[in-house]
Amino acid sequence: MPALCLVPTPLAASRAARRLCDAQGGLLFGPRVATPGELVPALLAAAGERRPLLGALAERLLALDAAREAGGPLAAASSLARDLSRAVAELRRGGVTAEAAASAEAGLEGRAAARLRSLAAVLASYERRLLELGVLDAAVGERAAAEAVRRGAECEATAGLDLLVLDGFARASPAAGDLLAALAARARRTLARLPWFPDRPDVSGPAEALLRRLEALHQGPGEIEIDFPSLSAEGRAPRLAHLLAAVAAGPAPGPAPEGGRVLGLPAAGEEGEAE
Repeated sequence: MPALCLVPTPLAASRAARRLCDAQGGLLFGPRVATPGELVPALLAAAGERRPLLGALAERLLALDAAREAGGPLAAASSLARDLSRAVAELRRGGVTAEAAASAEAGLEGRAAARLRSLAAVLASYERRLLELGVLDAAVGERAAAEAVRRGAECEATAGLDLLVLDGFARASPAAGDLLAALAARARRTLARLPWFPDRPDVSGPAEALLRRLEALHQGPGEIEIDFPSLSAEGRAPRLAHLLAAVAAGPAPGPAPEGGRVLGLPAAGEEGEAE
C-alpha cells in the first residue's frame, strides 16, 4: 500500500518522519514523508522535462541580477537582498506577472507607485532571464509538475499511490495548490488535515483556497477525507491547544496548563516559526 505524507516545510517533514519511525519501533517502513517541493524534480524528470530547476541560492542570485538590470532603487539595495528575493519568489508562486504588477501600479500614486513600478521592472527582467537561460524557478516547476501529474507522470514516491496525507498546510500558494490538488486527484484515498475553523474565517482564511480545491475533487474517482484538527487540551502540546482555542473559539476545555501564559505572534515562514 504505497503511502505518501506531504507537509509544508522540511522541519515538519523531519518531525513527522521521526514520529513515524518511533511508532514503528525505530524503522521508517512504508510511508514516505516529504514536502511538495521535494517531489518536483522527480516528477519533472518523469515527464521528460529537460530544463533544469533552480535551487534557492540560484533563484536569489537571479533576482539580484534582475534588480541590477532593471535599475531603480532596488538595484543598489544590497542590504535588502534576502527580502527582495523573497518578494520575487512570493509573487512568482502567487502567479503575479510583471504585466499584472505594472497594471496595479497604474492605480497608485507617490512612493507606493514608485516601489511597485520598480518591482514590476525586476519581475520583467527576472521573467526574461528565465527564458534566456532556459531554466525553471520553483513556481514554474510546481506548476509544470502539477501538469505532469495530470498527464499521468509518476515518480518513485507517487507510483501507484494508495494513500496521500496532507498535513499542516495552513496556507498554500496557487502553484503549490496546483500540485497538491493534482496529486489528490490521482491518489486512491486522500486525507487532508487542515487548520480550518468555520466560526473564525478571519483566522483560517489562508487555508480556504486549498480547502475549496480539495472539496471540488469529491466528484473524482478517489476518496477524499478532510479532517479539521481538534482544539482539545489533551495531547502532546496542551499549551498550544489552549492558545489555538483562545484564538479560534475561546477557552479550551479542561484545566489550563501551569507555568505561565502562552503568547502568540505571527510567524513568517519557517524561520519565523522557530523564533
